[in-house]
Amino acid sequence: MKVAVLGVLLLVQATRGFPDGAPVGACDSFMPRHGTTAALPNPTSPYAVVQSKAHYAPGDIVTVTITTSGPSFKGFLVQGFNPQTREVIGEFLGGPGVQLVPQCSSITHENSRNKKAATLNWKAPHGTSGPVMFRATVVKSYSEFYANLLSQSAGY
Repeated sequence: MKVAVLGVLLLVQATRGFPDGAPVGACDSFMPRHGTTAALPNPTSPYAVVQSKAHYAPGDIVTVTITTSGPSFKGFLVQGFNPQTREVIGEFLGGPGVQLVPQCSSITHENSRNKKAATLNWKAPHGTSGPVMFRATVVKSYSEFYANLLSQSAGY
């Protein structure tokens, strides 16, 4: 009987995904680790990642917004990087509805409620300046997600 209850609990967790944010293990691949599900093709994504600035100065705050022209989304994982070197740079600031993943300088969702947008604040590193881009994985549902969506600059 105990084995059956444990099996049901594990199955419930597997079908829920990660309602309180992406696990640290997702940092390497930017995949949500929802079993063996493959990412949907990025050109079909209804989600966009838009940043307020393409270049930063030391300590600048860049606003990063995930938006949708279609269905809401349940989760995300976002990271800033230098597009020339691919080095992860900067750090995100916490806020309502998000949680930090400091092990990979990323930010993720705090709950799996449907979202039409997420506005995030990224802080540029001190002592350096240059270009910045953001990559995101956006989860529509447990079995539907888009991985490594790249940001577009709002042109400020």
